[in-house]
Amino acid sequence: MLTRAVLAQSTIASKQYQLADTDLHDILVVLLGQRPSVVTLRHGQHFDTTLHLVCFLMPRNGATGRISQTRPSDVFIAVSGAGHGIMPLIDGIPAERVRNSLGLPMEGAVAVAALINDLARARTELH
Repeated sequence: MLTRAVLAQSTIASKQYQLADTDLHDILVVLLGQRPSVVTLRHGQHFDTTLHLVCFLMPRNGATGRISQTRPSDVFIAVSGAGHGIMPLIDGIPAERVRNSLGLPMEGAVAVAALINDLARARTELH
């Protein structure tokens, strides 16, 4: 079981976004527990634009019992008022890929890409 103490060893702060009512480590604990995480993300020049996301790590196999086409390191992201898609939970994901997959304007895509990058780095630090 992951605890906040284990994850507190790393502190990642992004200049691309701010999280409302949670922090990166809480999101990661929920995701690694195979539960969906609801995230409110503020971004923009003065953090005056808000995105609402639902994220979860893809399961190892599909609901039908067949092998899934996704990897356990893939994250499903749904954005309120935009789109949804499966993104690899990797450091260095291009904002353009996020924009195309989730149907976001570039400014929002940069913020979501930064969140994915930060989650990937925090997850890597655990291993």
